[in-house]
Amino acid sequence: MPSRARIATALSRAGKRALPGLIAVAAVAAVGGAGWLGYYWLTTSERFAIEAVDVRGAQRIDAGRVRELSQIDHGDNVFLVDPSAAARAIEADPWVASAGVERQLPDRIVIEIEERTPHAIVELGGLYLADAGGHVFKRAAIDLGEGEGLPLITGLSRDEYLADEGVAQATIRAALEAARVYARDGERPSLGEVHVDARSGITLVTYDSALALRLGATPADGIAARLEAFDAAWSALDEDERDAARVIYMDNETNPDRITVRFGGKN
Repeated sequence: MPSRARIATALSRAGKRALPGLIAVAAVAAVGGAGWLGYYWLTTSERFAIEAVDVRGAQRIDAGRVRELSQIDHGDNVFLVDPSAAARAIEADPWVASAGVERQLPDRIVIEIEERTPHAIVELGGLYLADAGGHVFKRAAIDLGEGEGLPLITGLSRDEYLADEGVAQATIRAALEAARVYARDGERPSLGEVHVDARSGITLVTYDSALALRLGATPADGIAARLEAFDAAWSALDEDERDAARVIYMDNETNPDRITVRFGGKN
């Protein structure tokens, strides 16, 4: 057995070796305690209780609805708000394309939203609003005036849209481009519908007389030329002929400049 003197010497040496570690542990504990106290103060102090939730960019959607979706209330602690979670909750509304939530210390939350702008009504077994990118984002509340003044796009089925949204959205964009080019000339009859078909391409239908303008599978950069040919043919018709016209064909791929007019069921 070692002597008492040797045991005492060994314990002394072990204590000296452990001292720096013990000091470090003590320091971490002190900092951790201070950090916890700081966190507690930040998340409980009335200084950081939310006094205002500012909503910017809301026009179609009510600002109160945005606040409701965010689940941020007056009196909540500004540091306990999860900006990312609040933004995702706001983006669940179909009118909201994107949302950003940020803290403005000491007591304010700012919500910035970008709304979707409808460019067309799309018939998909029901009437829906679509934006410029062809994204169908909500059922149109026609009784509330949603979609008023927008062209109606027909020819797509709901199943087609859901089966391949990318292709369907490209089709909607092509229809929108045709409607845009058509509307550039204010002298043309008002447009009511754009019909799309995988085989026959795009057909524009006028609002008042349901005159069908068959553009066919015309690429976007060729629509203007086809419509200029329509203008020439339309100006050559007298009033009675215009009233009797049912279909104007501009889809002759062999001879793109050729325009054929069908009157009341006869060519």
